[in-house]
Amino acid sequence: MAEYYVKGSQVATGTATAGDATTITLAEDSSAVDDFYNGYGISILSGTGNSKSSRRITDYDGTTRVATINSAWETNPDNTSVYIITLGADPNDGTVNTKFDGTHGAYATIQYALSQMATGDTVQVADATYNEPRYAYLYLGLLADNGKTLNIVGESKAGTIIAKYAYAPADRTTATIYNFSNLTIAPAGSGNHTLRWDANITKVNVNFVGCNVYQTSHATKGSLVSMVNSTGTPDRSVSFDDCDLYCPGASYPMFSITDVLNFTLKNSRVHSCFEECVKIAGDVGSITISNNEITGTGTNCDLAPLGSLNSVSGTIWIYGNTATGLRNGIQVIIATTPTIPIVVVDNDISCTNTVAGFIYSFGSDNTPDETAVYITAMYSQLYFAGNKGRNIGSNACHAALIGGDVIGASVIGNDLHGTDYGLVAKGSRLHILYNKIQGVNTLYLSGSTGSLVRYNSCKATAGYALSWGNNSGQGTARLPKNNIVEYNIFDASASTGTTVGAITLGGVIADTYGQIINRNVYVNGTAGLVKFNGTAYPTFAALHAAQTYHDMVGNNNDADSLIVNPQLDSEFRVHNSDLWAGEYGAWQPTFPTSAVGARALRNRTRVTHSEIGL
Repeated sequence: MAEYYVKGSQVATGTATAGDATTITLAEDSSAVDDFYNGYGISILSGTGNSKSSRRITDYDGTTRVATINSAWETNPDNTSVYIITLGADPNDGTVNTKFDGTHGAYATIQYALSQMATGDTVQVADATYNEPRYAYLYLGLLADNGKTLNIVGESKAGTIIAKYAYAPADRTTATIYNFSNLTIAPAGSGNHTLRWDANITKVNVNFVGCNVYQTSHATKGSLVSMVNSTGTPDRSVSFDDCDLYCPGASYPMFSITDVLNFTLKNSRVHSCFEECVKIAGDVGSITISNNEITGTGTNCDLAPLGSLNSVSGTIWIYGNTATGLRNGIQVIIATTPTIPIVVVDNDISCTNTVAGFIYSFGSDNTPDETAVYITAMYSQLYFAGNKGRNIGSNACHAALIGGDVIGASVIGNDLHGTDYGLVAKGSRLHILYNKIQGVNTLYLSGSTGSLVRYNSCKATAGYALSWGNNSGQGTARLPKNNIVEYNIFDASASTGTTVGAITLGGVIADTYGQIINRNVYVNGTAGLVKFNGTAYPTFAALHAAQTYHDMVGNNNDADSLIVNPQLDSEFRVHNSDLWAGEYGAWQPTFPTSAVGARALRNRTRVTHSEIGL
C-alpha cells in the first residue's frame, strides 16, 4: 500500500495578463528573477481556462513574466484567468513531500491524488487551503475512484479542504470509502452544504476522524451533510469520530439525511447547533450517536429528531451524550414494525423548550386501540436506561414519552425532570423500574396495559405524583388496565393546588380497572390520596377493583385525606395498610351529593386490616 503526498501550499496567486496553449503571463507583481517558479505547480482557479488539474512550470522568464508549462492547457488562459502557484504539481509522481526535484515531487491537488491511488493507499496532505481547480471544491466519487478505500491524512487541522459534493457515476458498481483525518472541511461558497449526496449517489461512503467540519454563520447556509432521497437501495454512509462540528446558520439541520446505510456521530464536539442536530428519515441501516458534547444555540435545536424513519434494518444506539441549550432531545418514530434493538443509555440532556415537547420521545403520542397495539409490536427491544433529562424552560415539557405503539420496553434507572409530566407511559407491557421522576406531575400511565411499575421515586411539584387515564388516539381509546404498581414512592407533598392528591384517576371517561397497587408509600398533597377526575359522576365507574395492599399513606394538614370526588359504582379496597393524616383525619371520603350515589359507593368501599390514625 503506497503513500502519496499533496503539497498545495500557495507560492503566489494573481490574475494573468495573457496566455496561449503552453504559456501564461503572470501578474505584474510576479518575480523578476529568471527560473524563480521552475518546478512549481500552477492551476487556473477561475475565469478563462479553469483547469481540471494543475500543470508544472518548466521555465520562467523574469523579464516578460511568461511561465512555460509541461503540457497544453485545456483552454488557453487570458487576462481574466485567476491562477495559483503551488509547491506541488499534479504532473509529479506524488512520492515525496517536496517540490519537484527533476525526478520526483508532491502532487498539488487532492482530487488528482485520489485518481492515482489504489485501494488502501494513503495521501498525506500538507497545510493549505485546497480550492480544487476542477470544480473549485473537492468532488468525491469520480470514476477513477470506483470501489477503492482511500485514506486522506492532514498534516494538521490547518489544512482546509473546500468540499461540496459526493458523486457517483451511473456505472459505479462498488462503493468507494474515503477516510479523512486531521483536516478541516469547509463549504464551497455561500449557501452550499459542506457535503451533499444527491438522489443517484448510492455508493459513496465518507468517514471523518479528528477533523473540523463547519458551516459559516449565515441564515441561508446549508447543512454539514445533506443526503436527499435515494433512487435506489441506499449504499452510502457517513461517520464522524473525535471531530469538532460547527453549524450556526439557521434554516438547515446540521445533518439532514434521508436513506442512509450507516450514520455514526461519536466522541465529537458539536458547537453552536442552531437548527436540528441529527435529522434522519427514510430507510436506514444503523444509527450510532454516542459520547458527544452538544451545545445548541437556536430556538429550533433538537438533538436527534428521528421522527420520520420508514424502516431500520440495523440498530439504533444513542448513548453517553451530553447536550445543553436544546429545544427538544431525542425522538424515535419508525413507520414499519422494527425487529431491531433501540438502545438509549446514559445520556444527559438539558432543554430550554420554547414550545411544548419531550426531552425523550419513543413511538407515537397517540394511543392505538386495544387490538392494534398487540398487532403492531413496535419497539419491543427498546432499552431506555440511565438517562438524565431536564427542562429548564418555561413551557410545558414532558421529560419522556413512551408512546402507545411501544410494547415491552425497559425504562430503567432514569432521572427525569419535566416542567409538565416527568414520564408519560402509554405503551404496553413496559418495565418501569428504579427511575427518579419529577415534574409538575410525575408518572402518567395513560392507556398503559400490563405494565410493571416498581421501585420508582416520583415527586410532584404542583400536581399529581401518579396519574391514570385513557388517551383517545388512533381508533378507540385504550383503557389503562392490569398494571402492577408496587414498591414505589409517590410524593405530592410539595403540591399546593387545592385539588391535588398523590394519585389522580381520570380523564374524560376515566375507566380503569384491574390495577394491582401494592406496598407503595404515598405522601399526599392538599386534596387527599385519590382524586377522581372527569365529568361529574359518569355512568361508567371511574375505578374497578383497584386494590391497595400493605401501603403506607400519608397526608398534609389540609383538606381530605383518602378519597376525593369518587364516582358512582366505584369500588376501592384498602387492605392491611397504614393510613395517617393531619387535622382532618385519615378516612374522610367526600361522597357524591346524590343520595343514591353516596349509598352505592359506601357499599363498595372496603377498608380491612388497616391502621387508621391522625
